[in-house]
Amino acid sequence: ACHRPEMEKRGPVRFDVFSMVRPCIGESVSGDAAVSKVLGSDMLAAMIDVLGHGSEANQLARVLEAGITSWESLDLRALMTQLHATAIGTRGAAVGLAALDAGQCCLRFLGIGNTRIRKFGEESWSGISRDGVLGDRLPALREERVDLNEGDVVALYSDGLKEHISQKDYPRLTLETPAAIASSLITRYGKAYDDASCMVIKCRS
Repeated sequence: ACHRPEMEKRGPVRFDVFSMVRPCIGESVSGDAAVSKVLGSDMLAAMIDVLGHGSEANQLARVLEAGITSWESLDLRALMTQLHATAIGTRGAAVGLAALDAGQCCLRFLGIGNTRIRKFGEESWSGISRDGVLGDRLPALREERVDLNEGDVVALYSDGLKEHISQKDYPRLTLETPAAIASSLITRYGKAYDDASCMVIKCRS
């Protein structure tokens, strides 16, 4: 269980979110998409990375984004299964899904392909996306859970950013706003010749 006695005393956390998507050099649109949806006091967050670049990749990203935007629960397995069915016959995509539970003060993550998620704070954590391609090879769906504390920063990002982001290299990371953090991560760690996207969620009381 991810409910902590000290979190009961503080009450539920709240979430501030900001997303940034930057197309690779030479393209005007991106095959990446970052999606967040508020469900009561909770939040559904997703990172989409369609295979390839350009307008065709962007079209599939928009379709998957619409599927997430219309979803009305935190059931990540059911959502991933539906997105996989939607992507069959296309070039395919990597998708990372996160359910942030304000009352339980925890995060659940389910990832397929090369999207990434990190938690920064007093206790750091990295989620693991399973090998596969949405629309082609869907592996066994396995969720991970991690506790959330006030002041934690969660970052979801595509492989257009360097995989290993060190809080030691960015000591002010948890002190800045989600918008400043997202901009800094793409500037510092973004790859010029790939779509780069990042969503930053900050937990507060």
